[in-house]
Amino acid sequence: MVTVYVSDTMMDLQVLQDALDPQWLAAWNACHKIGKKQAAACASLTGLYLLSRSGVRGTLLYEANGKPKLLDANVDFSIAHTGSYVFCALLLGSSVRNARIGLDAECTGRFSIAVMQELATRWFAKGEREAFAKAPTEDTFLRIWTRKEAYVKMTGEGMRALQSTDTVLIEREKKFLFWDDRKDGVVLSVCVPRDCADSYTLVCFEE
Repeated sequence: MVTVYVSDTMMDLQVLQDALDPQWLAAWNACHKIGKKQAAACASLTGLYLLSRSGVRGTLLYEANGKPKLLDANVDFSIAHTGSYVFCALLLGSSVRNARIGLDAECTGRFSIAVMQELATRWFAKGEREAFAKAPTEDTFLRIWTRKEAYVKMTGEGMRALQSTDTVLIEREKKFLFWDDRKDGVVLSVCVPRDCADSYTLVCFEE
């Protein structure tokens, strides 16, 4: 089962540091530096707070590629933020060993069609460029873009694999499942191996 928790407000940094499990906070601090990027830190920690509110417990660690995971729990999760929104996707109870999940979210209205065409030329793989050329709209662009990022976050390959990832081909091969959704002015996509989950729920969190 996939559940995506969403908050439309990033929490205060000090409140988050006081509220989070000390082990989670120590693991986060070992992998991140707040510095001048306080907004990004608040978004990341808000994602962990959403995870904690789901009731999930476990020992948090960050892999070499920066992907967080819980060691002693049968779950995987992925965090994304855009604008003031923070999302945490949780894959719970999968019978597949080492099942993984990826999530990405993007605000609408950020790019002109010309900019989207430039980004598609640079970052989209062949099948994606063809799909965008057939329907050069913001909806098409953001669906492809969020699927790409969700997929490479799921695999742990990150941005280095973004250009070579063809989500049109991936969907055609039916080995992975994409869920696409909207929350107000945000487009989001979730990616999991096809045999890992059969349901999706979006849960809005309010403090």
